[in-house]
Amino acid sequence: MSAIKAIINTKKSRMSQEEKDLKMEVKAQERVAKKEQAKKEKEVAKEQAKKDKEAAKEQAKKDKEVAKEQVKKDKEAAKEQAKKDKEAAVEQAKKDKETAKEQAKKDKEAAKEQAKKEKDEKKKDAKEQAKKEKEEKKKASKEQTKKEKRPPNNYIVFAKKYRDVVKSEHPEFSFGEISKEVGRRWKEMSAEEKEAIIKN
Repeated sequence: MSAIKAIINTKKSRMSQEEKDLKMEVKAQERVAKKEQAKKEKEVAKEQAKKDKEAAKEQAKKDKEVAKEQVKKDKEAAKEQAKKDKEAAVEQAKKDKETAKEQAKKDKEAAKEQAKKEKDEKKKDAKEQAKKEKEEKKKASKEQTKKEKRPPNNYIVFAKKYRDVVKSEHPEFSFGEISKEVGRRWKEMSAEEKEAIIKN
């Protein structure tokens, strides 16, 4: 019985050792598998990082090209706008010049019209003045003719005789002063003296 029991114990001991070895092998395999998985995951992550880096680089390249294209478009747009602004300024300057020319023409015509109006008014005034003077001369001539037709009175006869006398006595006298002196002398004379002078 002891021998059988020993054999059984030996077998159990062997089985136990095999189980331990198997367990150790399984654990070792699991460790290897985990290590391999970690390695794969690391490689996958590295590959993904590489892809992400390349994608980011490609995106940056695209963004740079887009920005460059936009700058080019903005530059062309600014150039086109500057061209339009220049053309608009030239057109405006042309319009301003035409407006100024038209205004100058209108001012010239207005000045010409005003000058003509003033000339016509002066001509009219001169004509009216000439007409007035002519009428006054005609009237004066008519009155003078009327006076000449009348017989001269005593004073006129006296004035004709003594005007030259007063003029010779006072050559510095004016026409008015001579007439005044003749009148003064006429007033100072008596009726008899006046009658005697007129008769002589």
